[in-house]
Amino acid sequence: MKSLRWAIIGPGAIAQQFAAAQQALGRQVYAVGARNRERGEAFAQRYGIERVFDDFSALLADPQIDAVYISTPHASHFTYMKQALEQGKHLLVEKAITVSSRELED
Repeated sequence: MKSLRWAIIGPGAIAQQFAAAQQALGRQVYAVGARNRERGEAFAQRYGIERVFDDFSALLADPQIDAVYISTPHASHFTYMKQALEQGKHLLVEKAITVSSRELED
């Protein structure tokens, strides 16, 4: 069975727990996206992540990525979820998934 190639958008505290759990399970996170490239590179180095993006649209367009963990502030979840789904990615999104029922319906 093929392992999913994960990307993380938003290398915050909970994303660190996700990356550490993936490592503990013998799985590798392929990419991380961060608004601050230096923070993304430090996160990537800590967890053995191959690719660092500071452009989230480019990350979501990468055909090597199968699934995306979105751990950005709640107000940005909808934008990144929509883009990821349009690119055919699987999603795991921190709560709250959206900030309104209208976004969730969409």
